Amino acid sequence: MNSISDRLFSRALVRAAVPAFLALLGYASIGVRPASAWDEAAAPAVEPVISTEIDADSPLAQDNALIDQQTILEFRREQTKYFNALRVADPKAPTMSLVKTGIRVRVLSMSVPEFRGSMGLLRKTLHRDLKQFLGERQTNPRIKQQFREMVLEEIVAHCRELLKNHFLVRMQAATLLSELNTIEENRTTSTPATPYDKALIPLREIVTDPDQHVSVKITALRGIHRLLTSPMLNYSGNDQLDTAVLLEAQLRSHETHWWYQNTLVQTLMASEVATDRDQKPFVVQILAEVMADPKRDPRVRCSAALAIGRVPLDPKVNLSALSYQVAALTREMFDAYNLNPTGVYWNQCFMDLYGAFQAFNAAERNDKKGLVLQSQTGVFSQHQQLVDAAFKQVATVVNGVFTNRGSTVLPQNVSAPLIDWLKTNHPGEIVVYPGARPISLTPPVGTSVTGR
Repeated sequence: MNSISDRLFSRALVRAAVPAFLALLGYASIGVRPASAWDEAAAPAVEPVISTEIDADSPLAQDNALIDQQTILEFRREQTKYFNALRVADPKAPTMSLVKTGIRVRVLSMSVPEFRGSMGLLRKTLHRDLKQFLGERQTNPRIKQQFREMVLEEIVAHCRELLKNHFLVRMQAATLLSELNTIEENRTTSTPATPYDKALIPLREIVTDPDQHVSVKITALRGIHRLLTSPMLNYSGNDQLDTAVLLEAQLRSHETHWWYQNTLVQTLMASEVATDRDQKPFVVQILAEVMADPKRDPRVRCSAALAIGRVPLDPKVNLSALSYQVAALTREMFDAYNLNPTGVYWNQCFMDLYGAFQAFNAAERNDKKGLVLQSQTGVFSQHQQLVDAAFKQVATVVNGVFTNRGSTVLPQNVSAPLIDWLKTNHPGEIVVYPGARPISLTPPVGTSVTGR
């Protein structure tokens, strides 16, 4: 899976496989309510979408045309020569100045207020230039690639200008940066595109810009996710670590929009980083802290649980503590579910909790994803008994939620065995690895099998 949307689609497909898997464990069949039957209006008091209402005095609302229409008109008269220069793709040819002018016009035209309704078309036109014309007549692969690199550098430079413009213009710039390719997809040979690796730097700059709109940041994160998960790229360990450190720092705030936090978790999961430069497992630490934070949206906390079963784990990590924490979060989510069983997001939340323990497909099984498979290998085998026990408790609750289909409040006896197990195995606090910041957990209370 090479994108966040692909991963979500994969999870949706897994819903069909979960009933059979749980049936093997002795659980009843899980049913899934059609998406159309969910009542969005019953969602809790969190924003379902990000507000794009912007104060008139905000820099995000200011129109600043970075190119005049006379320059655009003059370029159109030279457009045929521009196409030919792209086809020849000679970085030393006199026509290179025309190519630079054309790229500037293509990108900065999106800043013209009169073109606001066609910015997407302008962006796609630039993509057409790159796909259909660039290098068409250049027979030397090395020169062709050198020329393309120069063109991409021009695009990035002008995108940086757009990122200080109107909010909608910034969105187009972030999208364009996320879509750039060094080599285009070849459908004849089934070869995927090679994303432009140097786009990582400007995309990271967007994420760390405190003045950037959260929607622009989310777009940039999706671009970073695309880069990190591309099978055609191989970033250095330093690039991956620097990106993970940046994402971890952003995730520390629980006051940002839940959608942004969720995308941070998913992108951090794609970084494939285990430890920082001091050999501390900082990624799994922040994910555990997110899971334990009651101020965060349930979707973010459950997404962090899924990520814990997917990120590389240093041998120092305490799988027993993490498994207990996922089980404790499942109990919290059960109580929250009963307050609003028709919430549209619950299927995804409980699927993420299930996925913290189990692989979703053959590829993930081969990669030992999920706490259950990880506890069967090497140094982690000492945690296998508790991990398996935690998963059994979580699977019981997940089964109850999916069988219920969001129709009614679930009886407490569904979670009663989980409550007893949590009481019996309560560690006092979670220590993810020796020397880590302890994470406090509220002792489990409520109805149990024993009535304690």
